[in-house]
Amino acid sequence: GEETNGKAVDATTTTTTTQKKKKKALKPGGKVALKLTEKEELSHNSFRLRFELPSKAHVLGLPVGKHVLIYGRDATNALVARAYTPVTADNTPGYVDFVIKAYRPWLPKFPLGGALSQYLCDRISVGASVDFRGPLGHIEYLGRGSWRVGGGSRIFENITKVGMIAGGTGVTPMVQILINALRDDEDATVFSLILANQTVDDILCKTDLEALLEGGAHKKRFHLHYTVDKKPETEWPYSVGFVGKDVIKTHLPPASEATLVACCGPPGMIDYACKPNLTALGHTEDHQLYF
Repeated sequence: GEETNGKAVDATTTTTTTQKKKKKALKPGGKVALKLTEKEELSHNSFRLRFELPSKAHVLGLPVGKHVLIYGRDATNALVARAYTPVTADNTPGYVDFVIKAYRPWLPKFPLGGALSQYLCDRISVGASVDFRGPLGHIEYLGRGSWRVGGGSRIFENITKVGMIAGGTGVTPMVQILINALRDDEDATVFSLILANQTVDDILCKTDLEALLEGGAHKKRFHLHYTVDKKPETEWPYSVGFVGKDVIKTHLPPASEATLVACCGPPGMIDYACKPNLTALGHTEDHQLYF
């Protein structure tokens, strides 16, 4: 976990060299329009959206851990943009997939619902063109235990264990990192994810995560634990309630120089569950990453 500009620079060079060979759809600083080609309903309020890249040889061009801004229109036709992380990575050419939850109006707390999520999930059809901008974000997983944070102001090397806490749609950057790391046989990092949701039906990317668990070698390198606010009626071997100190202590690796904890979720979860509990368990502030 030592912060260094040593070997991690080599990791950066390797990543860049491999990416250079591929045609990238994203143009840093500018927008790119992509066509929606598939819309799969995963639950009553979540969808997998597939966008076609400019050619079958193109990749999105998004470093692992980064996100894009997606543009659309709200109910009054005003332009809106929100940050999203795809669940596919740059080893998938020709298309990019996003798993998006439609935040529909919910009275009295959320009378208008989510401006962009409703546009993407409910208002546009297959064939529509959507604008994207990126890459954006301050956390990048370089692979094989190396991380770059804050545009290179901090480089972590030799990280052997990564704890992850995600709430709701905050799971998508975790999925992207896990897919990349677990596909690489040379990456020995062990990942442990706690995923919090209101109900079992709200769990996004459940199929993707459980598919990762099933890979033989992955079982030793990936541990998954759920917690939900409402206990399901069927048998539930996981937690019920908020992400408390005991859940973190039991299901994430203990604090060490070689351990990082990455978190993504609603502000309440970050401020009241992640930060105080991780700090109380000895995870130093610089080893806590917040997307």
